Amino acid sequence: MRTLFVRIAFIGIPLFTVGAVLFYLNSHYHKLNSRVESIRVVLSKPLKSNSPIVYVLDSTEAMMNLSTPLVSKSKSDSVLIFDLINPAKLRQFRIYFPPTSEEISIKSINPGPNEKISLTAFTSDQMEVLKKAEDEFIIKIIGTNGYSYIESPRLYYPTDYSLIVASTVITILIFWLLLLLVSRFKLFSLLGSLSLLEVSVIAFIFSIFLPQRLFNISLTISILLHIRNFKPKIFWANKLNIFLISFYLVILFNFLLISPDYNFKAIEKYTILLILPIYISCIKSDRVGIFFSISALIIGGILLFGALIDISIFRNFEIIAFDNFTRGIHPIYYSYLIAFSIIYVELTVSESYKYLIQLSLALLLILSGSKIIILTTLLIFVFNIKRKVNLIIVMVVIFGLLFFTPTRTRMESVLDFGDLSVIQEQTIKDPHDSRLNGFTLRIIL
Repeated sequence: MRTLFVRIAFIGIPLFTVGAVLFYLNSHYHKLNSRVESIRVVLSKPLKSNSPIVYVLDSTEAMMNLSTPLVSKSKSDSVLIFDLINPAKLRQFRIYFPPTSEEISIKSINPGPNEKISLTAFTSDQMEVLKKAEDEFIIKIIGTNGYSYIESPRLYYPTDYSLIVASTVITILIFWLLLLLVSRFKLFSLLGSLSLLEVSVIAFIFSIFLPQRLFNISLTISILLHIRNFKPKIFWANKLNIFLISFYLVILFNFLLISPDYNFKAIEKYTILLILPIYISCIKSDRVGIFFSISALIIGGILLFGALIDISIFRNFEIIAFDNFTRGIHPIYYSYLIAFSIIYVELTVSESYKYLIQLSLALLLILSGSKIIILTTLLIFVFNIKRKVNLIIVMVVIFGLLFFTPTRTRMESVLDFGDLSVIQEQTIKDPHDSRLNGFTLRIIL
């Protein structure tokens, strides 16, 4: 059974990957055939307010260039033309609108005379979308700070095809390696003996980073199946349960008596602190923990697939670092999952293949870029080096931090001890003080 599944998966991975690449390009990118000289915006009627401005993400940049605005050379009629300084391979662009009370009806947005992008492919921020169709995009500005914008899809060109094909081949090799790692978990013998209760826990683990609705459904079903196993004695024996429940009661007390604004979002957000201790106290099986590591690997493989396509187009490592790598998943939360998985594998897996698993997870942790979690995980390994292989993993991670520029830059902000001077100040007058970062803010709080 196991051999048959591995063979089918081995053959199916290339077919799946090619289909996924085509789907990814079609859903996240738009193809242009030539360099862009100007961006042409056609409105249903002339604007009464000031003309919008355009910012572009040029060539191999990873972040939008907000220092060079493009101003329309025609604002008396309904056609706005934004000329680029030089013809370029744009990767993306934004159109910023000033505050206005009028409805703005856009008929087309074209990056060149022979290029057309569907209006449905554009996204928006700080504006109300009244209509979004192929031939018309009607918006109403909500923001009052001038930061309301329409953003184009990402753009690629025929010259990018060779690197896209190369990244597809690399992705296939990575998925084959991932298949090898997952199959080594003795997964097939484990799957055959799983109970319905254990399957519900595994479904919950895999739903943690899925949309909130799917997470709520999987958690609810699993709780309903497990609640009959609840034992108060087990619940009170775990001191962490008491801490989480106490923390939730503090939030509830603050909501009801100290700051009674009756905004139930805070209560809804932190209700998991009440539910999770009860849920964990109901779970008897200890065989499902390994699925945290499996989910971290599978999620990482999917994210790495998108990252390889992005870097083949953008040719910039910034595009695959931190939140650019994890996309809709919060990079800090995913880093927590990876760090837990690395330590869990270290404590529970004895076979030699665990080092390859840990190394793969460590590389995903570098891409996720959480500074504190990377340092903490490294320190745990440094003080727990029992074999030469552990030292090799630590050295690989250190070399990865040294040579992967985006994460190295983030780490330098933690290691800059000059920033610690902000901690000694009684009053911080400038909220944009460069010494304020995630590390110093944690210490201050």
